[in-house]
Amino acid sequence: MKLSTNEITIINGTTFPTLATMNADGTPHLIVTGKAEIVGEDLVFGIGGMVKTQENLLKNSNAWMTFTDAQPKGIRVAGTAKAVDGKLIFTPSEAAALN
Repeated sequence: MKLSTNEITIINGTTFPTLATMNADGTPHLIVTGKAEIVGEDLVFGIGGMVKTQENLLKNSNAWMTFTDAQPKGIRVAGTAKAVDGKLIFTPSEAAALN
């Protein structure tokens, strides 16, 4: 999915994005990530100690993120994620404004 200029502006203006993955029991697992690096159509984050997040993504790659900048404007982004070489790679499939 190609992000719009407005979505990229919000992502770049967000210091602490939130990532949600799904626990085995169906409950959400929420964490705060560092700033996103946009690489092609992916959002890349350092993975740090995201042990539970990595475990969840091995079982279910669906993930959701929220980004809010200082305006405040925000977007909700759905997609898939995976852990590769110490980085979290999030591939958006849908984005919508937060209401």
